[in-house]
Amino acid sequence: MGYSHKAIILVLLLLDINLVGASCTYRKNAFGISEYKCENGMQGRLEINAFGMVRDTRTGIRYGNNAFGNIQGSDGSHWYKNAFGNWQSDEGIYCRKNAFGYLVCE
Repeated sequence: MGYSHKAIILVLLLLDINLVGASCTYRKNAFGISEYKCENGMQGRLEINAFGMVRDTRTGIRYGNNAFGNIQGSDGSHWYKNAFGNWQSDEGIYCRKNAFGYLVCE
């Protein structure tokens, strides 16, 4: 059982915010494709193909579910929900909701 496309897109949002270090704004365009623009000038789209893979147009990295139901990137990155229901990457990024409902990643 894999995660939904929304979960994959959430992980991509976390990747961009934490690895790039810039604030980004995400929204869906008229075609239902998520687009993002960041303070540092980077922008791109998160497109879903016919195979259910999400592709970041800026980086070219594709994300989908692996055999274990975790989210895996074509660059080898892995994201999964830990025992507490929080997102965690194999690169040591840990994300949880704070008291205000915002995602905090460390």
